[in-house]
Amino acid sequence: MREFLLNSESVLDPEQISYMNEGLQETLLPCRWIHFNDRIKLAFFPENCSPISMLIPQLTLDEVCQAAKKLLDEVAALEQVPAITLENMVWDMDAIYLTRENGALKLLYMPILPDEAVKSSGIYIRRIYALLEEMLERVEGGETIIRQIEYQKTQDMGNWKLLKEALDKRIPMQSDTIRLIGIDRASGMDFTIGTELFRIGSDENLSDAVLDAADDINAVHAVIGWNEISFYVMALESESGTWLNDTRLTPNTEVPIGAGSVIRVGDYSFLIDG
Repeated sequence: MREFLLNSESVLDPEQISYMNEGLQETLLPCRWIHFNDRIKLAFFPENCSPISMLIPQLTLDEVCQAAKKLLDEVAALEQVPAITLENMVWDMDAIYLTRENGALKLLYMPILPDEAVKSSGIYIRRIYALLEEMLERVEGGETIIRQIEYQKTQDMGNWKLLKEALDKRIPMQSDTIRLIGIDRASGMDFTIGTELFRIGSDENLSDAVLDAADDINAVHAVIGWNEISFYVMALESESGTWLNDTRLTPNTEVPIGAGSVIRVGDYSFLIDG
């Protein structure tokens, strides 16, 4: 049993307690409450459950990622329940439980007091990211997934579908590659790119894809690399620029690329084949 003593003389809404215990019994831990010295005492009963903080030392990276994805599924479901304010969830590793029978996930929710605002501020989203990163810090190989989470957070924070995809990514094996296929003027120039940095430019001593020397192509004009999250193209400083799908790239910025992307350097164009 886990207990909390709230510093309030308010009376909890019995309908809310009933909703927690009956309407969301598959997700939330059962909760009972009593008055105790003019305060409210909450008691939670994690029967046949273990906190994930105790289980992580026994779990593999894939198992931790699976638990994290279950958590995100529950969050997405709770976001559709008006009676629950996600800021009132207890977002720490000792409040996330897995059942011993089937590994189902149970969460701990602190009921809203009558004088509390119920409108979500979005703070819970940042707490979820912090919780996932704390989980992954405790498992071997988790630092790679944390970098993927940080990257997804900068792209579309709070998009649980994309975050689940980030949890599924792994560093590619050495055999994993993309192909750079020349089109138009560069027809016939095909390159296979692995995880090593690949340079595009006019200097045969400095570049891997050597383009005919021209005033609008630098010795090393752009690079393609792998950042443990995705393949990317990065433009270097130049007058003519490097273009991705008709958009001029900001120099020294990693921009993800995938199958179907077209990179243009000067009047050379290359199709990415993943």
